[in-house]
Amino acid sequence: MDRLNKGKRMIGKGTAQLSDRKRKLRAAPLLLGGALTMALLGGCGGEETVRVKSGSGAETAAESSPASGASDASGGQSAAVTVKDNPNESVYSGLKLEKIDELDETLGDTWLDDSRIVIRKPDPDAEKVWIGETQMQPYSLYIRDLSTGEDELLYGGDGRNWGVPLLSPDGKHLFMINDNGMSGAAYIMEMDSRERTRVESGGENVSSLDAGWLDNEHVVYAKEGDGGLYQTDLSGQETKLTQASQDEIVMAGSMKAASDGRIYYGLSNTEWGMFVYDKQQDRNSEVGSPITSLAPSPDDTQLAVVKIVGDTKEELLLTEPGGKEIKTLAEGKGFFGSGWSPDGKRLAYIVTSNGNSGKNGFYIADADTGESFLLSPDLADAGGEMKWNPSGTKIMVTKSEWVTGKLEAKTTIVTVSW
Repeated sequence: MDRLNKGKRMIGKGTAQLSDRKRKLRAAPLLLGGALTMALLGGCGGEETVRVKSGSGAETAAESSPASGASDASGGQSAAVTVKDNPNESVYSGLKLEKIDELDETLGDTWLDDSRIVIRKPDPDAEKVWIGETQMQPYSLYIRDLSTGEDELLYGGDGRNWGVPLLSPDGKHLFMINDNGMSGAAYIMEMDSRERTRVESGGENVSSLDAGWLDNEHVVYAKEGDGGLYQTDLSGQETKLTQASQDEIVMAGSMKAASDGRIYYGLSNTEWGMFVYDKQQDRNSEVGSPITSLAPSPDDTQLAVVKIVGDTKEELLLTEPGGKEIKTLAEGKGFFGSGWSPDGKRLAYIVTSNGNSGKNGFYIADADTGESFLLSPDLADAGGEMKWNPSGTKIMVTKSEWVTGKLEAKTTIVTVSW
């Protein structure tokens, strides 16, 4: 890929801070396709104010207040987040939290329909394998029926670690990786027959963090230690979409595919620069910087963008596909897991700050009004992407933490009504 000429906007003395953040993210063990990354990134202190646009239309700062039974990611006592009085019981603009269900020892990945999800679970009888820098039981893929709690083996049980299951838009194929923690050999499985086709990627190097379906027949992905973008069809035939110079590497976890043919990605040799490759026009352009993550809306008309605006401050923005800002949804220490509802009207996200400042929480924002509503302060350490079911009534997210020296994960299903 031709080098993009870009002016790097530095934020006072924040340049060193950006480099520090980048080094910390690079050094973190990205276990199981990155689903557990948040538990490994618990960092230094610092009390930050989370500022959101409340239901009344005024900006509201989350304030500390005692909360029993709430704990932060480091295991200490944490304060509640107050955005609205009794946020877990009230109804705001038609939004109501119905219940929160937790699935222990599971990693939730994708919805098959409103009541079934694809999950990963460890094989307790299998020998431990190296996943990243940790030895643990390999994970297999299962279909969990949420109405009965029963699991059906989808694929695995072969002593290998299977991860990153991504369902095609029509539900007929599953992209998955024999995952070693950061990358692995990629396969496409036909859901009815369970037959697999290996992607001819030239090795076990497909990124566990950077892949997505463009349409029902094509998956795009990055490779570990590579700055190019790649595509495979259902037959496993690989095509290289973009070239890269020697010092360019796609930033782990930055790639997002949109159904309109745009592929968004970050480059590690920039100060959090985010770029877009338009497959239809075969053209690269810059979205902006410094951007830590983004998520295209279902209709590809907006981006949810997390942008660094200070040494320890980020903003959650809505922008046009090219990066032009539309509105600011919230400000805080850090934002994670942004996920759009199927109709594109709402955005679920997590905002967190280190230490016991009590500014953490799981929010839903109205994309039209910009209003954000706190649903729960107890999911602030969840690190995975917020994934909505097809009808937009349930949100799935993975939460991970260290327990007596062991990294454990659980899947949380949040049920809401409108």
